[in-house]
Amino acid sequence: MTSQTSPIHFVITGFEPFGDHAYNPSWHAARNLADTLDSRSARAHLLSVTYTSAAQFARAHLESRATAPGSRVIFVHLGLAARRDHLAFEERALNRRDHIPDNAERPLNPALPPEQPLLTGDLPHRHTHLPLAELQTCYEHLRTDDLPPSKLSQDCGSYVCNALLYHSLRAAEAARAHGIHADAIFIHLPPLTPDQAHRTGRALAKSFIALFDGGISA
Repeated sequence: MTSQTSPIHFVITGFEPFGDHAYNPSWHAARNLADTLDSRSARAHLLSVTYTSAAQFARAHLESRATAPGSRVIFVHLGLAARRDHLAFEERALNRRDHIPDNAERPLNPALPPEQPLLTGDLPHRHTHLPLAELQTCYEHLRTDDLPPSKLSQDCGSYVCNALLYHSLRAAEAARAHGIHADAIFIHLPPLTPDQAHRTGRALAKSFIALFDGGISA
């Protein structure tokens, strides 16, 4: 639990549809998460499913806001994990990407290597500093039976979701060196209906409120 008193600026993201998935629940969940946290200076951003946006978003956001030392910024990224049946709080990101093309590369049908680093010579993995186990506990107390159960995860995959978390954690580390209290997390969602996505976003928002305010309420 944090003891800092400066307001938290939540930067929340969801993704557009990608690949063969015509609907991505992460954007609907992100918007409702931001709406519920509105009084806490939260804003939702729709991201393209590209490695370029993953690499640039957090750094560009921190630079464009001219964030002052002492500020608190938390990047909350949401994405779809179509083969999972639970919500996953990702504890780390790996410095890797696989051969699956992103939305910009897909029309070009490139021949990509099976795996390659996101950043050559950079750290092999990066971890969030936020208390994900406590956040997950808050979510489990608040969710209803028709919303997905949750787990902690150390496998953020090797696609754009993983890249976004890796680059955001890297940008947050650079920001901390300048006195900005920045961090990032990624939450993978299973396939959800639009209604479930909206209500999952609300449950996640209330989980953040419980985590930082020190209490759980429905």
